[in-house]
Amino acid sequence: MDFSAAGARANGVPADVVNELGGSAVLQREVDLCDAHGWPLCYATSWWNLNNADNIILDDGADNAFGALDRPVWLKLAENKTELFREVRRVYRGTSDVLATAWGLPLTTSFWARHYIFWCAGKPLCVIHEVMSPRLVAHLGPSEPTSPSRRAFSDPQDDVWP
Repeated sequence: MDFSAAGARANGVPADVVNELGGSAVLQREVDLCDAHGWPLCYATSWWNLNNADNIILDDGADNAFGALDRPVWLKLAENKTELFREVRRVYRGTSDVLATAWGLPLTTSFWARHYIFWCAGKPLCVIHEVMSPRLVAHLGPSEPTSPSRRAFSDPQDDVWP
């Protein structure tokens, strides 16, 4: 695979991702984050700036053809006490036939998603897109208001939740 910026664009990496990573060589990772029962709770894809991240996501001892780290990247970041800054770029709500099908959900299912950039030492390290499963409601509560009768606070003296 061509890891150059031009190759990344040719392989379907969004142009804004290549631009946000400074036009450098890019490596893509994809994961489903699941609960203890194997139900997917989040789909994440990340694009890594190889000029800034090769010592984080590549592993000479990896048991795969790409030399990619065989464990979650955050473990290596934590071990190295890597300081990161996360810049959230956008939050989305929409549908995805591909994810709905893969996760066994109706095609009309709405998903929340976001994308952000991790910066390390003032340089873009990676761009991450995450799509949250509606199954997270079981862990986090509903994403929709439960009652349209909730009122907004207008009096700063009112510190009691409705």
